[in-house]
Amino acid sequence: MKKQTVSLLVLLLAASGFFFSCGNTVNKNAYALEFDSIQVNETVHLFGDTAKPACNLILNFAYASQSSDVRLKDSLNTFFLSACFGDKYMAMTPEEAVKKYTEKYVSDYRNDLEPMYKKDEQEVFPELFALTVMALEKNQEQDFLGQLYMELKLNSKEKKQEFTPYGLCQAMAEITMADTVREVHECGYITLNDCCCGGG
Repeated sequence: MKKQTVSLLVLLLAASGFFFSCGNTVNKNAYALEFDSIQVNETVHLFGDTAKPACNLILNFAYASQSSDVRLKDSLNTFFLSACFGDKYMAMTPEEAVKKYTEKYVSDYRNDLEPMYKKDEQEVFPELFALTVMALEKNQEQDFLGQLYMELKLNSKEKKQEFTPYGLCQAMAEITMADTVREVHECGYITLNDCCCGGG
């Protein structure tokens, strides 16, 4: 090719690039989205009494709040609502969905647990806790809950949970760990292998 032809071709390509780029009128912000979030931090007590057990609901739901393409915004929010809360919330606005979900969560919590706490049984739990603390303060070297569990025959073949009597555990530990002090002085450490400790 002649030098003049190459120069003409380069000039033609540069000019066409310039004209095509000036004719590009695509709005780069056409699909821009803005996001917002709805936050819930709610503590709900059984029977509406702050002395009773409670659940904490912490929710931070992000959703598309604005877009020049309304269909895109609505599609995204429908997907977010379905993925986070379930299909029955898809047709709601984010604000409605969060409100309904929170109400249902609280209602389910109360309906599931309040029947377990009859009024006459509610005072038993603080008493049981106080007895546990008093027993452990009196003698920390014991497993009275395990002993009680076995004496009440709460164990079963299905549960497969047994509690070795504390006295037997103490005797086994004394036999196994008889030279522990000497071993620590000689080696600087000890090794343990308790296959049945219940640690999972």
